Amino acid sequence: MVATRTKTDPRRRADGAPYTVAEAAERQNVSRSVIYEAIGAGTLRAYAIGRGRSQRRYRIEERDLLAWWASLRVGPEDAGGVIRDHLA
Repeated sequence: MVATRTKTDPRRRADGAPYTVAEAAERQNVSRSVIYEAIGAGTLRAYAIGRGRSQRRYRIEERDLLAWWASLRVGPEDAGGVIRDHLA
């Protein structure tokens, strides 16, 4: 199956199919190992396809990828006062 992208947003799949690890990494501009680590840590939901670790492939739904990405966001309210204390 060939992934097709929409003309309005080249990162979004027109067919709604889940992303592979490589596609998810490319979409978020991170390495594949970051995606694998997030899946292994349980912070990024994915479908595990195949038996055994060596043959397992993952598929990631866009909503799960975006939720994981949003969970990584930090700001003054998330830094436990470190940024606020530094700026004061």
